Amino acid sequence: MWSINYKCQYFHKGSVKVQQVCKKFFLNFLKRNEPIVYKIMNKMYKIVTLLVILCITQSSSSIYPEIETRSGWVRGITLRNTFGTTYHAFKGIPYAEAPVGELRFKAPKPISRWEETLNATQDKPPCIQKNTLFINHSVEGEEDCLYLNVYTTSIPRHDETQGNAVLVYIHYGGFFAGSGDSSYHGPEYFMNENVTLVTFNYRLGVFGFLSTNDDVAPGNWALKDQTAVLNWVQDNICYFGGDRDRVTIFGQSAGAASVHLHMLSPLSKGLFHRAISQSGTALSAFARPLPEIPLLVARAQAAFVGCDGNANTSALVDCLRNIDARVLVKSVDYFKFFGDQPSVVFMPSIEKRTSLNPHPFITQDPIEIIKSRNFNNVPWIVGFVQNEGLITAAELLRKSSLRNELISNFDSYCPQLLGLNFSTFPNQTDFVWTKIKDFYLEGNTINVTQPSTLQGFINLYGDRFFNYPGYKAIDLHLATGLHPIWVYSFNYKGEYSYVDHFARTNEGKDLIDWGVCHCDDLLYLFSSPALFKPLKYDSNDMQINVFMTKAWARFAKYGIPQPYCFIRWPSANKCNKELNGYTDFCYLNMTGSYETRGQIFTENNFFTNRLRFWSELPLFENFLYDV
Repeated sequence: MWSINYKCQYFHKGSVKVQQVCKKFFLNFLKRNEPIVYKIMNKMYKIVTLLVILCITQSSSSIYPEIETRSGWVRGITLRNTFGTTYHAFKGIPYAEAPVGELRFKAPKPISRWEETLNATQDKPPCIQKNTLFINHSVEGEEDCLYLNVYTTSIPRHDETQGNAVLVYIHYGGFFAGSGDSSYHGPEYFMNENVTLVTFNYRLGVFGFLSTNDDVAPGNWALKDQTAVLNWVQDNICYFGGDRDRVTIFGQSAGAASVHLHMLSPLSKGLFHRAISQSGTALSAFARPLPEIPLLVARAQAAFVGCDGNANTSALVDCLRNIDARVLVKSVDYFKFFGDQPSVVFMPSIEKRTSLNPHPFITQDPIEIIKSRNFNNVPWIVGFVQNEGLITAAELLRKSSLRNELISNFDSYCPQLLGLNFSTFPNQTDFVWTKIKDFYLEGNTINVTQPSTLQGFINLYGDRFFNYPGYKAIDLHLATGLHPIWVYSFNYKGEYSYVDHFARTNEGKDLIDWGVCHCDDLLYLFSSPALFKPLKYDSNDMQINVFMTKAWARFAKYGIPQPYCFIRWPSANKCNKELNGYTDFCYLNMTGSYETRGQIFTENNFFTNRLRFWSELPLFENFLYDV
């Protein structure tokens, strides 16, 4: 188990070594002299030692600061962002043992202490993956990947009473791709707000979520990796100037769903104090655990790589442990039936608490946990963007070959793409799909000459996977009355957008105004040099950036996302109301564009006819909501 009982003591390697050398020299000298000289020289020793320590630590350690963590010494690097803020970066710190060999498909093992000073100046490779989110479809990364990065504006030099508020970011990627790498999630913007930022890798795909629904492989390895990071933060963040009693977890997409799952997990209790979910919750169709599916997926995965898919679970997992990691990653293509769909194959699972699995991550459906009121009731921000559905719809609509195939197989592909087979009774799937098609597409297929059908398809994807599940999550949490919730809708169209990366093609750019895409709010929290140029210093984009980083930082510091007194952002708890049997609430609208200017104001009505439509469909989850 992970230990969090400790008292921070700060050591800087340069000062320790200098003190030892100085002391040895002076003591040898003093032993050969008279007592009066001894007293004088003893005072001189203290003064000289102090001066030498100041000189050395101010020169070498200011460029490459060294800190002793509970696992050993780490050497970082001091950097300066474009705003002139100096900060310290410590990259590639291991937070658990490498999950390879016998540790594959097991909970993370606490890291052993290392002896030499760890060079923590470079990002480590991502967890092994086939990243189909962006243009490169090749297998990348390593199975030895459980590393984190810490960015801080101050390193404590004594036992300080309180450090910076801490922000721990959980990356996007559909549970199959992504990383905490600084080329995608750079810290520069947050460093202006005097906070300590942590980013990290966690296991992905089959390595992060393989489950046999029993004690052999209970699953949720990725979520347990994330919990290991939170334990590491509790144990070590004080050495980096962070306050372990003010930890905010935030994430986007799969990371946002992970944040919500940590709110529902007993394993994460007490490890964080606030939460932010950007475009995703535990009720999202790509994240909500389904009881019978994990074992079926595990058996199919085994068969794809030459293992016996019908073997007992122990033999099945033993076989998969001996398959080359890259072979396992590539084999996920066998699950695809259309392009890269379904993109999410491995996802969270519901575990059983047993003597062999005494610390499960989650043991009930998220809806049941929320309704039981037995969850980590911390202040929570929940966010959405204008066109969430573009993460999948962009490529399907813009790439003519995929679009034509979709049109030719519209009524057979779409119910599968939307996961309706997991949410409806078999004899109702066609009925539900017909109602959806009538509502979003006026009973037609998509048509490039009718922009309304393209936008309707985007809205359909966004509502199914993000907007409606997010609305229901807020609704259920508000009903408990246990914690404050703030809601925002990001509708600001900046100079850059993730839509071109998700589409993976320049084709079809002029079909419609593609609007604000899934992930676009991240552009104003992180630099992403691998994908985008820096925001222009005096642009409208930068004004949105300043607002968002200040709001997130103030939330981390004080529990209220209120960066300016002249922008009102009330919690949904204070403005929710019943509207014809449905819950409605206010939210913060961030809108405008880089060509005009950003506008940020409170709207009073989050509930729409599109959300009402989904509320009235005969879906399994709707029955659970109402029980």
